[in-house]
Amino acid sequence: MPVRDMETFATLASTAGAPSAPAPLASVAMNRGASGIDGILSSAMGYAAGLGKPVTLLVGDMACLHDLNAL
Repeated sequence: MPVRDMETFATLASTAGAPSAPAPLASVAMNRGASGIDGILSSAMGYAAGLGKPVTLLVGDMACLHDLNAL
């Protein structure tokens, strides 16, 4: 699952001897998954508007095609 990959691998490696956990490179957000692919682009735009900064959306071709009218 791509979202779990991002949570696992999008981190900075901790420096040698540092007792703390690795720092995340990205904040990961997702839809809950029960509603299918509807609204994924709109959710990303709303998340970006809420944060007040650009975001990156990882989306498949069919989900993008399905929700392209949101742009």
